Amino acid sequence: PAPAPNRAAPPATTVPGSGLGGALARGLGMGMAMNMTNRFLDSLKWRPFEWPSDFVATSLGAAAACGALVAKRRFTQARALARFIAPPPAPPMHSYLLAGAGGGFAGMMVNSYRIALPSGWERVVDPGSGQTYYAHQSGATQ
Repeated sequence: PAPAPNRAAPPATTVPGSGLGGALARGLGMGMAMNMTNRFLDSLKWRPFEWPSDFVATSLGAAAACGALVAKRRFTQARALARFIAPPPAPPMHSYLLAGAGGGFAGMMVNSYRIALPSGWERVVDPGSGQTYYAHQSGATQ
């Protein structure tokens, strides 16, 4: 058989907003989005990484998430085998990375809630030494 003839490329079409005005509008929108995101992130109050407890909570969260993913996959395979159908194919391994990252983040959030200050207490920084201590409204310090 003879090879199929080569077809010519279709003519170029112009997309609305592809000129200079569209580029300016996209740049303005991107700049506004970056500014709003920056202001939002600056408004959040971040706490420092509390080394031993955050590490343990992150590790436990990642292990729990990966364990839940394994349990779900084994349950799905067992259900498929019980119904005499082929089990689903092996999923990609990068889903464990995503589950571990999500579980680690969740573990850090749980630990943040755990170490949050009770009502009436506040963190005070000594200007002379830079040490952080805790003061209660009643006047007690820790």
